[in-house]
Amino acid sequence: MTKTQQIIEKWYKLLEFPKEYDEEFYQILEEIPVPEDLRIEDTDSWSPYGKENLLRHLYFAEQLGEKYKEKGIPESVLIDTMKDIVTWTKTWSKVRGELWLEETHWLRLHFGMRLFCLGRLHFFILMLPGGNEEMGIAPGEGFVDVHIPEGGPLDYEACVESFRMADEFFPKYFPEIPYSKYFCDSWLLDDTLKHYLKPDSNILKFQTLFTPVGKRSDNEIIHCVFPKDTTEENLSEKVATSSFAQKVKDHVMNGGTFYAVKGMREKGQK
Repeated sequence: MTKTQQIIEKWYKLLEFPKEYDEEFYQILEEIPVPEDLRIEDTDSWSPYGKENLLRHLYFAEQLGEKYKEKGIPESVLIDTMKDIVTWTKTWSKVRGELWLEETHWLRLHFGMRLFCLGRLHFFILMLPGGNEEMGIAPGEGFVDVHIPEGGPLDYEACVESFRMADEFFPKYFPEIPYSKYFCDSWLLDDTLKHYLKPDSNILKFQTLFTPVGKRSDNEIIHCVFPKDTTEENLSEKVATSSFAQKVKDHVMNGGTFYAVKGMREKGQK
């Protein structure tokens, strides 16, 4: 193996890709070269070449690891954060029917050391030098955006623990970006869901972690409970694999609308 192949294989194993990908992974590892001097800044974040994207981003994980070491950020955070590569590979491989990674523009946040996995949730820190009066952010402050990755239940206590971790993590490793608020913009905060979920559902409990501060019509939910390539136009062709998915399908097919809601949470909030 070349040096780059060894690094790529190392991260493939560290991130614990499903064994079902092994045969195809080692085949493309042998067939598609990755230059040793390649850097993520030199690549197209919208590249449609899924196999090449996968190999390259596994290689870039090694470079990112060096930056984590310089900051003193634990390797466990690095590995948890990089596992988003596995999540997106699973998503796109299912769509394409072969080992594939697309939408790598999203991964630029991870590799730019702005997005981190801290427990169950992902957090993206952003500086706003001029502030934002509407969001309640003073000049010279930033904010932290919250994202909910796929995988595992959205356990309430696990989410509370993630916020506790974030409250400690960002002031320690990014003291140059002061912030006082977390924001989450998601279909998961849509109160329409209370009509289709049990009162003690994880999603409805998750909603209590935020104060709603805005909403807009958005049926992004269909891309999350159905395959990635689902649209409002082809939804009728998709098979619901759960009672909740069926309720979502019926709601949209009957002309209903879901919403993306922006929620706010104060730093240190209990």
